[in-house]
Amino acid sequence: MEKMSGQLTKIDELAGLLSVQVTGIAGQATEIDAHLNRATRMQYRTGQETQEKLEHLSAGMDTVRQWQTSHDIDTARLDDLERQNNFLTEALMRWLDDIDHVHARLLGGEWETWRQLLERWAGQLLQTLADIGIYEINVLGAAFDPQWAESIGVAGRDQFPLNSSESENGRAYVPYEVVEVTRRGFAFSGGRLLRKAQVITIREDAPVEQQ
Repeated sequence: MEKMSGQLTKIDELAGLLSVQVTGIAGQATEIDAHLNRATRMQYRTGQETQEKLEHLSAGMDTVRQWQTSHDIDTARLDDLERQNNFLTEALMRWLDDIDHVHARLLGGEWETWRQLLERWAGQLLQTLADIGIYEINVLGAAFDPQWAESIGVAGRDQFPLNSSESENGRAYVPYEVVEVTRRGFAFSGGRLLRKAQVITIREDAPVEQQ
């Protein structure tokens, strides 16, 4: 009986220890369950935020694609307009070249009416070009500048003895001075070169007359 009593006492003690351990395990399980719930809620919120970000990203990509498509269309239209403008500009300049070519060959009093008509047409073409932002480069009487002009020939001072535009008595031309424009040059209003002028200049070895 004493042995049985001792064993029962030990069993009670073990049962008490097991009860404490079970209680501890239950508490840990509750804590773990709380952590799991928090982690689940956090994962859900993170998933929702990620989904929203992906949706925003997708919408942004759609906007970019739409803008790209519109931009491509606008670029194509601008390219077409630029080609049309270039074609018109080239046509106007060629027409002006032809007018200048004919005008230079109308000599004598009987052609004066035609010369005046061609000069008026040339003025109208120059104004039309100016209206679209293209202006003639004024090189006549200036020193030759390869940035704006192309020399296609030279002349001696004896071929152009006096420049009467400077004074009533006139003055001698100086070397490298542009004395004739055989084809007009043009530049955009911002200063960018469109076409160089073709000119005749005074020879380098031409003597300068002392006044």
